[in-house]
Amino acid sequence: MTKFQIIPHYYSIKDGVLDGFRIIEDISYEDSVGKCLYVLPNGSYIYQTREEAYLYGEGFKIENKEMTKICENENKLKLY
Repeated sequence: MTKFQIIPHYYSIKDGVLDGFRIIEDISYEDSVGKCLYVLPNGSYIYQTREEAYLYGEGFKIENKEMTKICENENKLKLY
């Protein structure tokens, strides 16, 4: 189990539409109010132990309806 909410396959779904709603802009942005969603393209992942968590590879976060890039490809970011 993980405490992270992850949206996988970013580049495959970024222009996707579900029931007339854009998956990222209309659905995920609304779901991000008051929480953080991690958006990962294929090949990126989060490695977590009891003490630490790292994002390996390119990654974004959506928080309070804003998406920002938090890590570049081939890098890692300590999440906690």
